[in-house]
Amino acid sequence: VAEISSDWIWEIDIQNKYTYISDGVEKVLGYSPEEMLGKTFFDFMSKKETGRISGIFKKIVLNKKSIVDLENYKTAKNGNDVYLLTSGVPILSQEGEVLGYRGVDKDITEREKAHNEQKRLALFLQKRVKELKCLRKLSEIMETKDISLEEICRKTINILPAAFQYPEIACVK
Repeated sequence: VAEISSDWIWEIDIQNKYTYISDGVEKVLGYSPEEMLGKTFFDFMSKKETGRISGIFKKIVLNKKSIVDLENYKTAKNGNDVYLLTSGVPILSQEGEVLGYRGVDKDITEREKAHNEQKRLALFLQKRVKELKCLRKLSEIMETKDISLEEICRKTINILPAAFQYPEIACVK
């Protein structure tokens, strides 16, 4: 199973050092299993990601829990970030002490990119909706019969800030 999986399967000891890595890691990170054996998963993370994940992982180990769909990223051999979905189970001694973990990492980079693009587009559309609402209100003002220039200006001044990127700090005079 480990040899035919598109994901990569791993085992770590209590010091978080890889003791087993399937060949699937080469497709995902570009490293051979031999290049990673004896190193920790933190060795393949940025300092920021290491800081974020270490706290989460310490709690999991302390409570002897399974790792369930932990989103994280590692740096591939080519320098690119690879987003992973990590799951694993503790390896316990007969006395119930954690000896390490056995698990699998799934490459979710494309999914993460699509999700980020979706968020970017949603934000873009929210901005356009604000602008369109403003234009609609301005159009309604302009279509009002028997309205003075002073009234048009006053109503316009009240409408414009809501269309700005930061309406809470915008002002119109």
